[in-house]
Amino acid sequence: MKYARIEQGKVIELVEIEGDPAEQFHESLTFVAAPQGCAVGWLMQGGVPVAPPIDVEPLRAAKRAAIDRAYHAAIERGLPFGDGDAIQIDAESRQNLAARATRAGFVIQNTAGFTWPPGGMAYRTRNNLWPVFTPAEMVALSQQVDDLFTAIRIRYAALKGDCKNAGSAEVIAGINETTGWPA
Repeated sequence: MKYARIEQGKVIELVEIEGDPAEQFHESLTFVAAPQGCAVGWLMQGGVPVAPPIDVEPLRAAKRAAIDRAYHAAIERGLPFGDGDAIQIDAESRQNLAARATRAGFVIQNTAGFTWPPGGMAYRTRNNLWPVFTPAEMVALSQQVDDLFTAIRIRYAALKGDCKNAGSAEVIAGINETTGWPA
């Protein structure tokens, strides 16, 4: 039979012997029957060895890192555009697009001093193509980018919140950072 030797409320050794350990070891040593899966380091609780609580902080940190990677991948995918191309939605690209959309808005409102190139304004895609946009198309594109970025940030915040509030290793493992991202 398997026995756990206990010192200061903790399993410090496992032995497998026939008979009663009290008859085979010094009387100063304490042994209890070891439950299935018992390991060194288990704690005594109610006279029975139990697995110690799992420190979830390393798991939480690993899950946060996975969520961050998934977030950056969603940003990198950008807004699908054309045949396999995308409009970039990183911070600098959003800032550039917002400036052009602001200009487009002034042009649409016929604000004095604001013009638009006669053939349309070009805007670079991830694949380094330069499609041209009318003012209305530029405003619409900017809105699509902003809507996508906002949806990605909402998903990111929800996952980070789930991770922060997870109270067990099982709950942390159940957070799926690979699904639910808007495209």
